[in-house]
Amino acid sequence: MTTTTLESGVLSRQADLIAIQEAALRQLAQTDPEFEIHVVPLDESHQLWWRIVVRFPGYTRYLRLVDARLRDRRWKQLNALARFVCRACGNERRLTVDLVGVDPERLTTKGE
Repeated sequence: MTTTTLESGVLSRQADLIAIQEAALRQLAQTDPEFEIHVVPLDESHQLWWRIVVRFPGYTRYLRLVDARLRDRRWKQLNALARFVCRACGNERRLTVDLVGVDPERLTTKGE
């Protein structure tokens, strides 16, 4: 399993993350402006994926976004993930992208 790093510590187990679905994320965006969205890399089978981890200031547990089958919701490209966040949470949301340990050569977009 891949280790996920965030500024407040290291998350190395899925048990550190509470699963939420897109509908719950939309509801959070409407009711609680204080949460933070972190984008963290996943290195799976030598492919770089991105996932969303939600953090509330003052809490030690994190929320991870999952699909209907409770698998991590992942994106191949950061721009697609950013569009998703804009649609789900509005344009006034800040994203923090964790690039610790990511090889810059793997950060490419289609057409490069």
